Amino acid sequence: MWFDIWREPTFTLGKLNSFELDIRTGLIFIFSVLILIYFERYHDKKAPPSCGGWIPWLGCAVQFGKQPLGFIKRKSQEFGSIFTLYVAGERLTFLTDPKDFHYFFDNSDVDFQQAVQVPVQNLASISRTQFYKYHTKLHDMVKGRLGPVRVGPLGSTLSGQLNQQFDKHIDLTEPQDLMMITRRSMYASVLNTLFGEGNPLVHEKADYEEFLKRFITFDNDFELGVKLPSIFLPKWTAAKNYFLKRMALTFQQMRGQNTQSDKLNMVDALWDKLDGDEVTHKFGMLVMFASIANGVPAAYWMLTYILTNEIVREKVLKEINDVFKDWQGNGDCTIDEEDLKKLTYLKCCVYETIRLRSEGIIGRKVVKDTQIKGYNVAAGTMLMISPYWSHRDERYFTEPEMFKPERWENSNTDIPGFVAFGGGRYQCPGRWFGMMSMQTFVAMFFLKYTCTVHSPIPAPSLIHLIGVQHPTSEFLISCSKKA
Repeated sequence: MWFDIWREPTFTLGKLNSFELDIRTGLIFIFSVLILIYFERYHDKKAPPSCGGWIPWLGCAVQFGKQPLGFIKRKSQEFGSIFTLYVAGERLTFLTDPKDFHYFFDNSDVDFQQAVQVPVQNLASISRTQFYKYHTKLHDMVKGRLGPVRVGPLGSTLSGQLNQQFDKHIDLTEPQDLMMITRRSMYASVLNTLFGEGNPLVHEKADYEEFLKRFITFDNDFELGVKLPSIFLPKWTAAKNYFLKRMALTFQQMRGQNTQSDKLNMVDALWDKLDGDEVTHKFGMLVMFASIANGVPAAYWMLTYILTNEIVREKVLKEINDVFKDWQGNGDCTIDEEDLKKLTYLKCCVYETIRLRSEGIIGRKVVKDTQIKGYNVAAGTMLMISPYWSHRDERYFTEPEMFKPERWENSNTDIPGFVAFGGGRYQCPGRWFGMMSMQTFVAMFFLKYTCTVHSPIPAPSLIHLIGVQHPTSEFLISCSKKA
């Protein structure tokens, strides 16, 4: 094997035959070239301070991968507000001061679409040509369909779905893990709201069980799945292919079925904007994934924070009881738009949750050599910011690790450090639907149940950088129906 050449204990040239000498000489030459390439990256004295490693391509990938969010914080303390990490062949230039985020969101030399095109292609088999042809259309359609004006009426549909799904999936006889309750209740509720009740993704019990199993695999390995060749992640690839087939079936069966009160059917909306069977269901898969991958764990964390903070819990319950004085508690009860508007403290809980449990990093691709804070940043670099750390900047958020919904009571979300939904032209188009979903989920839960907590609040996983962190342990609760 190739590694056998390193096993000889001595490198005395007199003991080498010409073939061995050629191999050693060739290897020395190759490593010399790699070292030269490595140090060539530092020739620009005006580049940001950087962290690499002694292996040129690998860089600091090993240290970074062990605890990425902690590593980013340490390098920020070492280098300051701008620095570059060389990670597995990529240049990642981080901006860690929210005052500099305009370089990220408003810089014409930095592009969002080029940063996400390859991950989207790996996620849903959308080709480069298809992506650039349809992505902006999709973004603007979702933004219009799920904007603040139109998303309100969906609260009734979603709450009605949650009312049914809670009854199906909450066991009143023994403790359950809250994450599984949230997944089982919200996946079906959200997808029925967006794609129509009866869609093949979640309609039949056996199909839903398969959906749950596949989506957990797909979600857990998403960050690796969109980067590595499919051969390395066979279970993730199998889940991806499963969802593509199920989305194709959903689009065949649900087209033309306007099942929502305001005539929203995301299937028809996608058909109107996109061309043909080949691509529509693939973008539908993007909508499916985006609608639940972050919203569901965020709803879980929101309920977890409320349940483990007695003061917050009492305020939430008082507000809900005041707004829903005439709640009947039967299967037909829903939460409408006017109800949600009155739940102002609960909305503060939404903002505080997404502050604490935001994505680890978000990125844009530098498409043209640019200057940032006096430093030269080369084209091809990935420019990064960390919402996780900017949301903990003590200049903007006192006691940043504390869950304090009161900090949002003045409704001021225009804070430099708060970037939970991104920014710029491609700011998250479904943010209003996501917030409404979290608010509705918690309100409906407390209208139907009282519960007892059996576990401490779990620690979040800080390994994955993309999306809302998942818990590292179970959070067990017992539920009983309200009288």
